[in-house]
Amino acid sequence: MDNEQLTALYGPSTKFADHKEGTEIKFKDITDGSVKQGTILHVRAPGKAISGGSDHPVLYIVDCNEGMPIPVAPSQIVIGEAPKAEPFTAILGTYGHADSQLQGRGQAEDMVWHLDTRGNYCIDTDHGKLRVLSARIEGDDEQGKVIAEVEAVEESH
Repeated sequence: MDNEQLTALYGPSTKFADHKEGTEIKFKDITDGSVKQGTILHVRAPGKAISGGSDHPVLYIVDCNEGMPIPVAPSQIVIGEAPKAEPFTAILGTYGHADSQLQGRGQAEDMVWHLDTRGNYCIDTDHGKLRVLSARIEGDDEQGKVIAEVEAVEESH
């Protein structure tokens, strides 16, 4: 379709929008929640759809190569991709110190064994979830700590 046909079908276009015609975008499909990708064909200007009607927002008309173009609201657009979580080292517990959470090396060994045998075990913290990639003990029979390689996990809502 050319610009005249798009304007006749969807309404007048605007150049004052966050995304322009011809731009590739990713957006969340409101019907099934999947993320789709397509090219913006037309940016409908905000305003009244019909005389005396209520105002409508900017609307992107997007071609996803699925037949008819899909109307996409600005709130559906997914900006970029979530960065991949980088693993880091965390101390999960200590033993043999005045403020230790673990009673001794035996309890630390049990903790490591459980973490290592339950692949992708997640821990809830005050700052979000951590996935344990591997765990080990550093120390001797008297004092030590449980160290783990972990990564932050994005929580699903």
